[in-house]
Amino acid sequence: MPQPSYVHGASATPLIGETIGVRFNRIAERFAERDALIVRHQQVRWSYRELQRRVDAFAAGLLALGLEAGERVGIWSPNNAEWVVAQLAEQVRLLGTDNRRTFQDQRLYRDAEPTRARAGRRRSG
Repeated sequence: MPQPSYVHGASATPLIGETIGVRFNRIAERFAERDALIVRHQQVRWSYRELQRRVDAFAAGLLALGLEAGERVGIWSPNNAEWVVAQLAEQVRLLGTDNRRTFQDQRLYRDAEPTRARAGRRRSG
């Protein structure tokens, strides 16, 4: 398995030295009942425990589709709670997505080709 990259710019502050997944799990365990995500326009207020539960469920769904670690998933979504869940499920738990942001529908299909994504998810509004 390839080693994670480690790049440290000009700073006296060292990098954390953990993956996002390890760090997310550690924080979710330590602050389980604290607010993790608040999305006012959706009336969402999730604790770290609830966010972690949703992330695990979404990741399980991706695995059920037959996706494997390292494969790409394309997501088309406005800023919302589901976007955060998808990002954590894919980057933290599973896949490492191609996060190029595109904003016009006609670009979705054109931009998806170079990513070689095996799955896609689009959510409107």
